[in-house]
Amino acid sequence: MNDLKGNFKHDSRYKHVGVMCVACGTEEEVNTHVMVCPHYDDLRQDVDFSKNMDLVKYFRGVMARREAILEN
Repeated sequence: MNDLKGNFKHDSRYKHVGVMCVACGTEEEVNTHVMVCPHYDDLRQDVDFSKNMDLVKYFRGVMARREAILEN
């Protein structure tokens, strides 16, 4: 499970994070939205989501970008 607020709705660690996507602010931050969020389009370039290593690479990129946004 990815470390997104939508996956841990009742966890107090995520009370400081809004319900909306950190990157675009338009949708709830859950795995399904992260797969189509326009702010991660560049990370989806040349990614084959049927391959585990590509999925790992994509979600690592998403989480790194998300952490950078939250730090600012």
